[in-house]
Amino acid sequence: MGGFCTLLADAAVCDGSNGILGGQCQGYCDTSMSSPYHCAARKAAGATCGGSYDDESCQAGLECLDVGGGVFQCTACP
Repeated sequence: MGGFCTLLADAAVCDGSNGILGGQCQGYCDTSMSSPYHCAARKAAGATCGGSYDDESCQAGLECLDVGGGVFQCTACP
């Protein structure tokens, strides 16, 4: 925007890239629903996340870990 990179706000449409791929959202690009994807705020400790490859959806210092029975939650790093 005006020659400067800006991050998209929550609910803005995004292309599905996160982390290493660049990410264009203030939080993360939520790809859990079908396209079009939307930017969302990162999740707090205890929030449900998508699986072991969904760390990008959790707040800094949290990982998306299996807490038992196939349930994944944003959890502090062990």
